[in-house]
Amino acid sequence: MFDNWLAGKMRVRGWADKDAAQALEVDVSTIGRWLKGASLPERRQVAKLCDVFKVSPITILRMTDPDVLLAETEKAARQDSRAAILAQIPDVADAVDALVRMSPERRAAMLMLLRVPVSEE
Repeated sequence: MFDNWLAGKMRVRGWADKDAAQALEVDVSTIGRWLKGASLPERRQVAKLCDVFKVSPITILRMTDPDVLLAETEKAARQDSRAAILAQIPDVADAVDALVRMSPERRAAMLMLLRVPVSEE
């Protein structure tokens, strides 16, 4: 992912590995490893990548940090689930009625998706 992105950015600029290494202030072998997908930039190198290619840090971190990608994926899934649930329930009375008819396990799962505190009764 990052390797293809970097290769594209270099291609647009007409850069060889040594040009990118000079602009990013890294060794040319580092550029080679990045382009082969053998390694990824360290966090300290992300700032330079952002500066040179005029992108936000999250753009780079999405491609290089699995924790950032996982967190964003989980957040999007939760938002999609909440939106889907709320779209199916036109008003509060219908929501309450639907929750009452659900099994306790399903009710707890639905309330958790909606981030409603569940009391243990």
